[in-house]
Amino acid sequence: MDNISIEQIVKVNPPKYVKTLKVILIVLSVISLVFIVIPYGVFLPIGFVIATIFLFRYYNAEYEYSLIERELTIDRIIAKSSRRKCGTFNLDRLEIMAQYGSDKLTDTEKRNYKTHNYSANIDINKTYVLVAPCNKEMVRIILDPDERMKENIWKLAPSKVNL
Repeated sequence: MDNISIEQIVKVNPPKYVKTLKVILIVLSVISLVFIVIPYGVFLPIGFVIATIFLFRYYNAEYEYSLIERELTIDRIIAKSSRRKCGTFNLDRLEIMAQYGSDKLTDTEKRNYKTHNYSANIDINKTYVLVAPCNKEMVRIILDPDERMKENIWKLAPSKVNL
């Protein structure tokens, strides 16, 4: 079998409430500047500014899917500067991969698997659910693979992948 090496980057869209939260934090940061004249009042605007910066950085994220040989590795890239490994999934022991909401997933929904959402949060109809082992337990992974990624996962386990 050919060596497979594919990478895909998926930009994460933050939930809808985050935009409102960002505006509220910016307004509170500006309003809290009034408290600078009070002793120790400088800490309030500094706290709001730090919270705003962390919120902007946290929701400026991408997921990188790397399919190398028979392993799918998922990393979260925050603000294009820091990388956190989300998990490595061995596709030799893949249980099933199907489109979100598929009838083929009803059996896995009844089981109490831990679920990780590594999708872009855009269109639930384009996401896929992959059930595979990670750290000696089965997990459900929600992701947004492109056509190339889906085809290559299908080549690794054609009987378990439902495209």
